[in-house]
Amino acid sequence: MKSYIIKQLLQGILLVVSVSILVFSLLYMMPGNPVDMVVDRKVSAEKKAEIAHEMGYDRPLLEQYVDWAKGIIFERDFGTSTRYKVPVWDLMMARTGTT
Repeated sequence: MKSYIIKQLLQGILLVVSVSILVFSLLYMMPGNPVDMVVDRKVSAEKKAEIAHEMGYDRPLLEQYVDWAKGIIFERDFGTSTRYKVPVWDLMMARTGTT
């Protein structure tokens, strides 16, 4: 019985990690650039590079994933909405009617 519980627990952890990698990958592979969603088309390439640096898009992909996962797991930090300029967690809580 103990080995069954350990096996199920390890499978659950593997599933959560796999799904998180899949979600992060899908977010990363979406068409378009998040920086382009934030700024006007007329903004210079230098300014876009500066904004990408501020948002962390110039860092290695693995580093971005680890920071993203740590933020979600330990701080409930799902990032900031590029459309509404508020934390995504607050938007989700408002949608569900909880605070």
